[in-house]
Amino acid sequence: MEQSKLKELLLRIEALRKCMNELISQNELQDPKILEISRQLDELLLEYYEIIKNKQ
Repeated sequence: MEQSKLKELLLRIEALRKCMNELISQNELQDPKILEISRQLDELLLEYYEIIKNKQ
């Protein structure tokens, strides 16, 4: 179960990362859309690392 959760998180992280990179190439870094995606990405990364930490 944790393994599928990790895979799902990694897919979501990668999708957000790609989206953010595309927006960065078209907008300034302070664009609200970029900041929101960055916030979402931070949340997913924290969730991912929390799962990894608890597995050890």
